[in-house]
Amino acid sequence: MRIYLVRPDTKYYEQYNEMMREWTESNTDIAPWFLNKPFNDINEFERYVNLLLKYETESVDPKYTTQSDYFAVDEDDRLVGAGRLAHNLYADIYDENGSGFNVWGHIGYGVRPSERKKGYGTQIARLLLEKARGRNILKVFAGVHDSNTGSIRVIENCGGILEKIVSIPEDTEQIRIYSIDNK
Repeated sequence: MRIYLVRPDTKYYEQYNEMMREWTESNTDIAPWFLNKPFNDINEFERYVNLLLKYETESVDPKYTTQSDYFAVDEDDRLVGAGRLAHNLYADIYDENGSGFNVWGHIGYGVRPSERKKGYGTQIARLLLEKARGRNILKVFAGVHDSNTGSIRVIENCGGILEKIVSIPEDTEQIRIYSIDNK
């Protein structure tokens, strides 16, 4: 089944909550970082959606760049995951003491637990690479936890070359940093 990236929208309120409950119950890492807990009401979710849309043109923190956040939906408009594209990296990607986008790179993605191992992660990553090309980002970086074999396969399926493995103070696990020639 084909996957599409769509802008966050309140019409996904129920599906979003369902997806996040599933993720929480699975006890697996939630990615990309902008995904949040289920929301108590539509107004709270609407504020969240508006904040995600604001990230595209405004940085919410001086150490982070602007970014485009997407929900990933299938052909039936069912929410299966999410993706993020950082528009810039502020510091040298090789800075082992870096954090945030400087380690995690330009793209981040996640697939809800019940939809994994269907190729959706690779589709989301490839769509994010298209979005990056549209912003003239021709060398894309992605960070992946060393134990996340599924995500490592996704990045390598997209042409990722392992550049370095780093450790950062705020994470107990090593992180693989990949580059992707995005021309």
